Amino acid sequence: YYPVVPGEFVPIVFIPGLQGVVPPDIYSDTLEHLASHGYIVIAMDTVLPSTTDNLQKVEILARKVYEEIMWMQANLVKVIFSTLAPHLDVDWSLLGLAAHSAGSDVILQLLKNGTTGAKAAAFMEPFSIDFKGRLGYSIPALAYGTQLCEMDPKCCIPGIDYLHFYNELECPKVLMNVTNFGHCAILNDLGWSCEPMVVVMVTCCVFCRTACRAINFCQTNPAVDRDFYREFVAGVMSALFGTYLQGNDQMLVYLTKPDLIPVLLGAFEVDVNCH
Repeated sequence: YYPVVPGEFVPIVFIPGLQGVVPPDIYSDTLEHLASHGYIVIAMDTVLPSTTDNLQKVEILARKVYEEIMWMQANLVKVIFSTLAPHLDVDWSLLGLAAHSAGSDVILQLLKNGTTGAKAAAFMEPFSIDFKGRLGYSIPALAYGTQLCEMDPKCCIPGIDYLHFYNELECPKVLMNVTNFGHCAILNDLGWSCEPMVVVMVTCCVFCRTACRAINFCQTNPAVDRDFYREFVAGVMSALFGTYLQGNDQMLVYLTKPDLIPVLLGAFEVDVNCH
């Protein structure tokens, strides 16, 4: 996902849920909105086909993502954009990382490894059984949660969720929990309801049947405006990356001033004055 106007843009690498097993295509609405703010957004399939064994080896997944990032740094412009989008260039010195749900395990491992040079990270409804002890260095971060994610049937696990991430991260960091929305609202409507079903998207169909409204595995709210929500989520991530990757300090207020945030907030905490 990339801007249509020419120029050099900041890259954001996005890891989908289930440690990257959920197809990135069903996040396309949100990621297109994020790209429209002036980013090159690269969503990765970390495991195809997925296996239980793969899911337990986050170090292997993180190594694969790192290798893919290194390949892209060498080839994205030269090989892919040369024909697909010759008007674009990428500033890899300002890499951002983002993930949804257990995809956060993968970018957390990348940050622990300290090999990507990432400058900011957005943890969207994260949970991780491996995040034990503080990260140990400072990286601007958003720890974002939703009210319904931790309501039965839960798709986030209290104690290893966004609040845990916030507590273990260093300043600067923002904690934000929004009310009335749930874990699957970030997905396209296909991922949220699995209607209409696309048979060839096998992994998507498995995820939809087991994790969203289809069998009420995750708590959902059909009354909310999901189109608005996906734009909002992209805007929140853009505020983080715009502030800390693009040096646009005016965007910080959209992370830190509740009266400028166009949704109802639950838990909210800001620690950005790192002195």
